[in-house]
Amino acid sequence: IAGCIYAHTGSGWVLAGSGSANNGSSSLGFAVGTNSTTHGMLLRGMANIGYSPGGLNGCALYLETPGSASYVVPTTSGDISRVVGWNYGSDTIYFNPDNTWIKIS
Repeated sequence: IAGCIYAHTGSGWVLAGSGSANNGSSSLGFAVGTNSTTHGMLLRGMANIGYSPGGLNGCALYLETPGSASYVVPTTSGDISRVVGWNYGSDTIYFNPDNTWIKIS
């Protein structure tokens, strides 16, 4: 799905999310089209996500529900808290997943 955040599992791409079973600690990519083989995956750079992730321009964005980012920091036990980019306004983000993540306990 174009505009969604995916995790690479070693055998392919799956929607990534902060939930414990959603591969939030894996290598992440941003779908620039509907086919990762044909259109590719953005690993770092500016992207239009097609929705407002909330927060102020310049704020950190965190992996949220499968495929999406939000300015809200995950707080549910067992979830992964990981910065995936920065809000630039007008549905635009700088996608730059941090190499570190925290499992909420």
